[in-house]
Amino acid sequence: MTRALLAATFCIAFSAASDSFFSHHAALDEGGKFVVRWRPEKEFVTFRCEVQTAGWLGFGFSTNGAMAGADMVIVWIDGSGTPHISDRHGPEKGNGFPEEDASQDYRLIDCTRNETHMIAMFIRNLTTCDSNDWTITSDTTRLIWAMSDEVPQSSSAIKQHTSRGVRSAHLLFPQSKTRFGDLMNNPNTSFLDFQLDNVKIPHDRQTHYWCQIIELPKKEKHHIVGSQMLVTPGNERYVHHFIVYSCGTKNMSEYIGRAQGCFDDIKSFNPMEHCDTVMAGWAVGGEEFVYPEDLGAPIFGGDEQFVMLEMHYDNSLLHKNIVDNSTFRLLLTSDLRAIETGRLTIGLPVTPQILVIPPHQKRFTIYSYCPGECTQRLLEPMKIFTGVLHTHLLGAAIKVRVIRNGVEQTPMMKDDHYDFNYQNPILLMDPTEIYPGDDIIVECTYDTAQRDKAAYGGYSTSEEMCLALMEYYPKRQTSEEFCGSFIQPMEMLKLLGANESDIIMGDFHGITPTYIRNSRGENVTLTEWYESEVAWNDAAARRLQDFMRSSHHSVKCGLKSQSNTTEGSYSINNGTQISAVYIEDNQCFLNNRSEKIAAVEENYSNGSKTATEEKNPYNHLRMNTNAGSMANAMLLVVAFLVLLTTQMVDYSQ
Repeated sequence: MTRALLAATFCIAFSAASDSFFSHHAALDEGGKFVVRWRPEKEFVTFRCEVQTAGWLGFGFSTNGAMAGADMVIVWIDGSGTPHISDRHGPEKGNGFPEEDASQDYRLIDCTRNETHMIAMFIRNLTTCDSNDWTITSDTTRLIWAMSDEVPQSSSAIKQHTSRGVRSAHLLFPQSKTRFGDLMNNPNTSFLDFQLDNVKIPHDRQTHYWCQIIELPKKEKHHIVGSQMLVTPGNERYVHHFIVYSCGTKNMSEYIGRAQGCFDDIKSFNPMEHCDTVMAGWAVGGEEFVYPEDLGAPIFGGDEQFVMLEMHYDNSLLHKNIVDNSTFRLLLTSDLRAIETGRLTIGLPVTPQILVIPPHQKRFTIYSYCPGECTQRLLEPMKIFTGVLHTHLLGAAIKVRVIRNGVEQTPMMKDDHYDFNYQNPILLMDPTEIYPGDDIIVECTYDTAQRDKAAYGGYSTSEEMCLALMEYYPKRQTSEEFCGSFIQPMEMLKLLGANESDIIMGDFHGITPTYIRNSRGENVTLTEWYESEVAWNDAAARRLQDFMRSSHHSVKCGLKSQSNTTEGSYSINNGTQISAVYIEDNQCFLNNRSEKIAAVEENYSNGSKTATEEKNPYNHLRMNTNAGSMANAMLLVVAFLVLLTTQMVDYSQ
């Protein structure tokens, strides 16, 4: 146990009774019978489970919510009153009795039981270097839980759970729940509620977008300092997202009282043409959100008078007689914050012409680039402090990469365990800066291993998107800013087997669809052609993956400057050039320094290039550089010297 962990153990033991010690909390089940509180530190997390059980409780982490490959801990108090904690892991495949780990990496701090609950507090390092343990990161983490009222007779005689479940959470990011309560109780806080009025959710289609124009109250300038979604009880499964768009200076009074489906008749009801600046929003799984204390988003006091409300409903089972009255609440203050925030979106247009994903692929990545030619318009760094990474059901991972002068920086945002049903805003510990000239890449990775048909871009939950919706400071423009790139659709369709003369290209907005002449001479829609005419095999998937990454991209730049207030258009070839990729520290690798030095010495004395490549523990640190082998050799030498120096420092202590 490290000194920091040992010292923390004593501090935590003295404060064990205080809920205020913990910065985060969540009820993992709907009934609130399994509540977990936690507090992240630099090297470890302290957890406290409060569970309504008389037997044992189980808590852990899983890639997908299943037992297979899961990391878990089981806690119980035996008949003599002695507490026990057991670090375990699930089977490689399927369900089964979780085996005990050879390395026990949970430290029990306190465990008590009263007439109704068992309360267990324990510590777990972020990284344990145990192959059976989950590394706790800033990614979405699926927390699994289980319990039983039967007391185990021993660690090998634990009866099966009587109830279990899973819930996603961000374990390391700051959480807003406690601060939200403080904000609600602040006398300077006021509310602005956007409530839907008896919206009937259609039962003849899965996806429905509902739009409504409302007029804002006339008030002096306020700041938005928090938000909360209040879903009509029982409608949680139908409500996908809620967005408030500003309509700018456009007079939208003719649309008041004309709420209807956003795309039912886009030619006669198209307020989205004028209302396209996101003011606030919420997505499925999102929790209460609170701005940092010195930041606020402006509202009122300007020329904007109207906003549009957009609700996305997903009725996948086509249930009838569903009526919704959900409310999106903004928390406001007239005590203006020191710094105002703006919004930046980077990603792909939502259309099947440029976003298509082959079936039977465990990982397939789509790319959108915002090149330095666009960010050069910034006059000062743009500080990103929060955001939502967004795909639909097939999304597996999303990353926002920053390239500065060819060198990749720490990712702005990333989630290697994306959960469509937990789109909670990421509130960064420290803002990430975009400097003028930086290249930004948004990468969305999808899993279609279980699909027999291709997936493509669209607004339906069953279709796909790739967006990073971020908020920054200080605010630069009155409207939302955007940037992104997309491949050449005609070239992609030719790559997949279409003849250019057979393609009737439509627009990206879906008003005029794309048609392609099929092998029978019939004009079919693009999505029909994807399903019936393309031979989706691994070779086709590889060709398409290379094309998505490195083919010619068109760029739309919505960043403005004092000297250039128009939208910019650029072209890039072969993606963004990266001379040095970012490689995250491998703490397990660095912990065992003596073994690493010995391994390097052995490799150098061996003299065999092949043996060195096979045994060298630094191989995974190699950078992808144009300098090639020289850069790799220099990295090896530097790594060796750094570890040797560190070892010398240890000897002197």
